[in-house]
Amino acid sequence: MRLAAHLSVREPKKNDYFIKSGELQKNLGFIIKGMMRSYYTNDEGDEQTVSFMAEMELVTNYPALLSNHPSMFSFRCLTDTTLVILPYAAVVESYDYSHQCRARTRHCQTNNPPHAKCFAGPKIDVYQAEKRKNR
Repeated sequence: MRLAAHLSVREPKKNDYFIKSGELQKNLGFIIKGMMRSYYTNDEGDEQTVSFMAEMELVTNYPALLSNHPSMFSFRCLTDTTLVILPYAAVVESYDYSHQCRARTRHCQTNNPPHAKCFAGPKIDVYQAEKRKNR
């Protein structure tokens, strides 16, 4: 599982939103160029700034992303901005893939001689061909 295959670039303009309060967040953003502000609107209708994010910083309401709840915060561009976008679904998929790889490695470390599943790619074909040849 290669996360790079899921990356895309967005170039929102000044005053565009990456996430609006009340929306479900589906992506992580990483600022390559520009600056953003996260804020919420209080009960009186005033905007309360939570943070500013600049180049080389992550843009996310991580607790809302993890829990699949709407964001409490809005994330708005203060300048024309360049973002690298990674879908959160790809991150979750990579966790699952990583877990499968760790389980396979543990299985292979505890089996002596190793099972055919312990070999990747062309080694499986070579192993199976040798096994057939020796029958």
